[in-house]
Amino acid sequence: MRRIIYYRGGIVVDFVLADTLYEGFARTLKAEKHNDDQELNRACRILETYVQRETWHYFNTHADADHHIEGDVMIVDLDGTGTTIEYVSAAEVQLNPW
Repeated sequence: MRRIIYYRGGIVVDFVLADTLYEGFARTLKAEKHNDDQELNRACRILETYVQRETWHYFNTHADADHHIEGDVMIVDLDGTGTTIEYVSAAEVQLNPW
């Protein structure tokens, strides 16, 4: 199974696709007109807003005290690959100035 986040015509679609169907899906994408920078920037803003809102809501309303985070949430990529992600309260993080 592959998770697909796909932007087309001003709409962002998020779905799961079986591996057996992925190659056909990828071939259809190659035939389509490529998005220009303005469309891709808009898609990025939409996805960022969605992720920020859903992440905040998940942790700020979680009933389990181990998962509840009050206020702003920081998403931390621990190894820079996107595979080891931690979530922490922004109020608990002290950033060093450069």
